[in-house]
Amino acid sequence: MLLALAQPRIRRKAHRTILENNGHVMVSFRAWLGFTAAGGSSDDPRLRMLTLGLDAPYPERLFEARHRNEPETRLLQILSTALGTCYFHRNRPPGTTENVTIEKVDYLEFYY
Repeated sequence: MLLALAQPRIRRKAHRTILENNGHVMVSFRAWLGFTAAGGSSDDPRLRMLTLGLDAPYPERLFEARHRNEPETRLLQILSTALGTCYFHRNRPPGTTENVTIEKVDYLEFYY
């Protein structure tokens, strides 16, 4: 479960500043994640620890969803899509796709 922290105005101001200054966010997490790739190959979910940079538009999507108090499942969907794009698909030809699923988040930290 994601922890809701106090000081929402300060958090929103920080998010706005981040987005105005290239919108890059680092995220570290440990979670059960897997993927399904083209051709039906897959990797069953397993516990992995990753640190990666989230490029636009994903930080903005996460911030907006958080400000709207979207459910945790929606935040995980956005993070899964970002992971697929910013990690699995980096330096790959266009059209390469994996559907990434993140489950059972054990640890999650954002660095601005």
